[in-house]
Amino acid sequence: MTQANRSWRWAWEQMGLEDDKEFVTHTLRHTMGSRLADANVSAPLIGQMLGHKNLKTTQKYIHVSAAGLRGVADILASVSSDAVSKNMSKRAQNEGEIEEDEDDTKAA
Repeated sequence: MTQANRSWRWAWEQMGLEDDKEFVTHTLRHTMGSRLADANVSAPLIGQMLGHKNLKTTQKYIHVSAAGLRGVADILASVSSDAVSKNMSKRAQNEGEIEEDEDDTKAA
């Protein structure tokens, strides 16, 4: 058994996961890919860190988290809110110009 395997086995036992056959070192690669994605690291950079030559392979390692989805929803809400505010301001400005034109017409 290599030192890496002994270290992994020790950590596995310390966490009480020795019966979990799905918790293997390869799982850490998926965790790393997902956490880097949550930190807004681009998929090509994550792929380089994981040693992938194909972006499709990297995409299999990036799992979207609830926090990541909330972050995207917050961004969308902010962008949408800004767009609505700008649109409302523009409409109000246009309506003000129309009222001014009507007042000018009445005065003439």
